[in-house]
Amino acid sequence: MYRRRWGSAGQNQHLPPFLFCAILEKTIGGFMNSSIVILKSGEQIICELKEAYEGEGEDKKGVCLVMIHPYVLELVQVNNQDNPQQDLQVKFSRWCPYAIDSQFRIPYDSVVAIGTPDAGLEQAYVAKVEQVKQANETENVKQQQEEINKVVNPEVV
Repeated sequence: MYRRRWGSAGQNQHLPPFLFCAILEKTIGGFMNSSIVILKSGEQIICELKEAYEGEGEDKKGVCLVMIHPYVLELVQVNNQDNPQQDLQVKFSRWCPYAIDSQFRIPYDSVVAIGTPDAGLEQAYVAKVEQVKQANETENVKQQQEEINKVVNPEVV
């Protein structure tokens, strides 16, 4: 079995099974280090950004970027009659809403720029990600409990 990775021209390239990609952890003190990524498509994405590597030691070579919990940023106009200068809000939308994955590999050449988000924006993003993680954990616990109940009490279910 071969693992897929993106080539520089966006085509799939295959890695032999003995070569694997190690992801560089870019977290600080256990908290995520958020980045704003601007893609060639014009999308502005906030995510935890890491880099995938192939090989070890001096042979270590960057393969691609990994976006974790990516959300598209969009400015939305709202009516704020109390303070008209604050009539814009930032909207978070899942970058790939139809995927069950939370990590996405993207080729280097699809990125135009990478920046650091404003502290308030980063706090809102971290809160959003934590909310989604908790909801997923709750759903997983419910599913596990249902599976346990099916095994322990098959006639009840």
